[in-house]
Amino acid sequence: MAPLTQPHVLVLDPDPSSRVLLTAVFDQRGLRVTACGAEREAVDDCLRRDGYALVVLSSDMPALASLLRRLNAAPAARRPKIIIATASEVALPPQHADLVLTKPFHLDELHTAIADCCSLGSADGSRRDTAAGSANASRTQGTEP
Repeated sequence: MAPLTQPHVLVLDPDPSSRVLLTAVFDQRGLRVTACGAEREAVDDCLRRDGYALVVLSSDMPALASLLRRLNAAPAARRPKIIIATASEVALPPQHADLVLTKPFHLDELHTAIADCCSLGSADGSRRDTAAGSANASRTQGTEP
């Protein structure tokens, strides 16, 4: 189990196998993980908690746009990094996510994304545009610092 000082990751994905895989990878990296399916009450409970450094959100989640607005509405100092995991090309406005990863995941891409998102955290909470180091991971364009 990861110590409480480690970054906390929230995984929101209706697919149980994706949740198990992501939880195992984050846990292996020593990160605290909370994983949740698509049940509205569980998602609401998870989102009420503060302190997530990273949220991995499946593009298959019901009310995706609403979830993204809710996550991005957090005050800058508490706004988590956001990775959207998708099995298809998703057209998203740049301010909605820090990174888009395509399913099926490649472990090297996932490890690069974890290192990028969990060790960054710009002071102003703005989205950053840094390479994820993978041909299969696509970075959305963020606001300029």
